[in-house]
This record gives sequence, structure tokens and C-alpha cells, in this order.
Amino acid sequence: MKLLAIALPILLLTAAPASADVASVPIAFQVENVNGTSLPCRSDGKTYRVAGRVVGPRAVVEGDGRIDAATLYLHEYSFGSWFWTFDAVPGYDYATAMAERGHVSVVVDRLGYDGSDHPPGLDTCLGAHADMARQVVGQLKAGRFDHVVLAGHSVGAVAAELAVTSFGEELGVDGLVVFALANQGYTQASLQESFVQGGVCTTGGEPAEEGQPSGYAYYGQTPEAWRPLLFASAEPRVQEAATALRNRDPCGDVSTLTPATAHNAARQADIKLPVLLVFGGADAVYETGTGEKEAAAFTGSDDVSYHEVAGAGHALALEREAPQVRATVAEWLEGRGLVARERAAGGPDAGPGAPAPTGPVAGPQLPPAGRPGCVKRRGVRLRVRRRGRMVVRVDGRVVRRGRARSVRIRFGRRARRDGRVTVTAVVRTRDGGTFRIRRRYRTCASAR
Repeated sequence: MKLLAIALPILLLTAAPASADVASVPIAFQVENVNGTSLPCRSDGKTYRVAGRVVGPRAVVEGDGRIDAATLYLHEYSFGSWFWTFDAVPGYDYATAMAERGHVSVVVDRLGYDGSDHPPGLDTCLGAHADMARQVVGQLKAGRFDHVVLAGHSVGAVAAELAVTSFGEELGVDGLVVFALANQGYTQASLQESFVQGGVCTTGGEPAEEGQPSGYAYYGQTPEAWRPLLFASAEPRVQEAATALRNRDPCGDVSTLTPATAHNAARQADIKLPVLLVFGGADAVYETGTGEKEAAAFTGSDDVSYHEVAGAGHALALEREAPQVRATVAEWLEGRGLVARERAAGGPDAGPGAPAPTGPVAGPQLPPAGRPGCVKRRGVRLRVRRRGRMVVRVDGRVVRRGRARSVRIRFGRRARRDGRVTVTAVVRTRDGGTFRIRRRYRTCASAR
């Protein structure tokens, strides 16, 4: 059995079997708790160990060649990397299910959680978590991975967005996946629990775990306060198992959450990467309709996709709709060629956007924007995999309505005039879900 060969300062551990076709390899990163982002906040500058796992197709993970793509996942308050590898109840192991579809997931315990080191809770902050994400991405790319997508769940996504807005192209990622995060629209119940958590931190906090440094606090001081905010459709046994695993959060993260979300909201237009936002239709942390508003705020990207999962709450990967969540992310990655193909060392890099071995994405599928060249003025073809009511707009004007699975979108006179168009497609499916994709195009009229 071969281990994942990644250059130091990543520490390699013993491989652990996940299933016949999936490998799960423990891994550790040596990181500095520093803050190089544009958000001022305190960190102690010391070196720590961040632990995690690499989960992917066994033939790829245990091979010798380079791997085209992996996704680095940052977890939410209360959770750990176990959120992505949850196996206490069958059917909710996100990383293994993604591996079975051909994707590699790198899941980590952020600093202060579970298997990673625990500094005093006030000696780190969300700016430092964003910087550590940058360091981990760099170590992955210095190892076997050619392309890395950065993904985060709620507060983990705050750190991910902060990394993207602060480091830009230097960060070296090829896409951003945001789970259950908006920089706006919080419910009164979620704000109240944040205030209570902040109050615990102002008195010095509590130890992260028995025998660990202090300066930590629960989001939701009791299970009864926590569960309604995190879960909507999850099985009782899933909720019970997750509650038993939940963590206190570093008070430095707690104190910088509000300034970090304000910072990200102010600089959201600076994000140029392809973005996927996945939101629960029954998320108790946010007001109804917040997800679509948040997706519309990524105005700087030519490729923004939004999927609202009807009936799901905040803990998307642990809800009954978890298979739909996983399929949405997998198909989004596949539609951009970000799959875990292995190639020989020194072999050609397929790169993002290369043909993927799977079918069309669930929801609207448009040709990738931003590629070299241009598209013809007669437009593009839109395909829909799931049945639902479809509304297509070109530069804000409705051009098609109905339930057709494949339609031609004509760009019209504006494309001939200035050569740039924005296509938005929204599909509302029979199960209550919502898909939204926005793409910008340069037409051949402007390329002459």
C-alpha cells in the first residue's frame, strides 16, 4: 500500500481503509498562526500542527503520479473535520461519497479543534484561519495536487472568503464553494446565541477540552439551544451523535466574526473565481431569501452558481437531503473539469475546464465563461437535468420561460452592440429546490 506522497512540511501518517475503492489517509500540516490578511486581528505567530485526512479514490490517492484536483474543506463552528467524514450513522459520510464519484477531499480540523493543536482561544482569529488555509493550499500544490478548490461551511466559509479576498491570485485556488454562509440576513435566534457565546468569552471562556487551554466557548450553550439552529430535517440519531461530538470555538474567532463578515461583504465583488453557493431552504441561522441575495452579491465573478436545498437546515451534510448536497457539489466540480484524475509525474496538466467523465450538471448547465475566444451572437444552449420551471434572462430581460429541458438562448441586439452579455438561469424544481447560475460572455461581434 502506498501513501500520499506530499512534500514536507506536511507530515504523513498511516493510511486507514475507508472502503474497497476509497482511501482515507490521515495527514498533518505544519502551519504558522499568523495573520497576513487585510483584516486586522490577533494571533500569536507560533508554529502549530493542523490535522486532517485526505479522502479519495484509492487508485488515485495511493498512486505515484500527480493529481489534477482536490477540494480543501474548512468546517463551521462547533464541528470538526468529522462533519465531512461523519460515519456514526450510515449515509452521511460526505468525503467518502465524493470519493466514490471520483473526487479527492482534504478535510482538516481547524486550529483549536479536535486533532489539531489548541492554542489559548484568544491567540488566534479568523484572519489567521484564512492565512492557515493559504498555507495548506500551498503545501498541497507543492505536493501532488495541481489544482485546489477552497470550500467552507459557514464560519469556515468566512475564513475561505477572507483568504480569497485578501490573497487573490497568490492563494492559487481554482474555485470557491460556500456552504450555508451569507454576510447578511441573520435571524434573531442566531444572533442571540452569538451574543451569549460572546458573553462567555468576555469572562475568559472555558477550556477547549479537558486539560486544554482556556478561551473557548460553545455556540449554543446547551444542546437544546444548538440543535434547532443547526438541524431542520436531520434524523434524531444523527442529531444525537453530532451533539456528542460538538466543540467549543476559539474566542478569538468569536470576537472577529462580525468584522470578518463585514470585511467580506465589502470586498465580495473582488472575488473573480467560479463560485458555488449551497444553501438550506430551512436554515434557521438566516432569514428566508437570504441565500439568493448572497449569490447576487458575487458581482465580480463570471461564473456564479446557487443551489437552495429545499427542507435542509444549516448542517447541510448531515440533513436528510445530504445526497442532494453532495450531488450538487460533485456535478459543479465535474462541470469545470475539477476531478481527481491521476497523471504521471511530469505529464500534461489537463487543467480546470478539461472534459469531465460525467454527464451534465443538475440544474442549469451553460458553457464555461471566460475561456479564450468568444461565443457566437446566436447564443448558447442551456440544458436542464432536473424537471422544474425555468426562467432565463439575458442582461436582465426574460428571454425564455417554461419546462423545456434544452433551449437555445439568443443574445440579441445588445450582443451586436457592445459584445458582452450576462445570462442568468433559474430553475425551481418539483421538490422545492432552486438552482441559479449567472455567466458573463464575450460575443464574437466584439472579437473582430
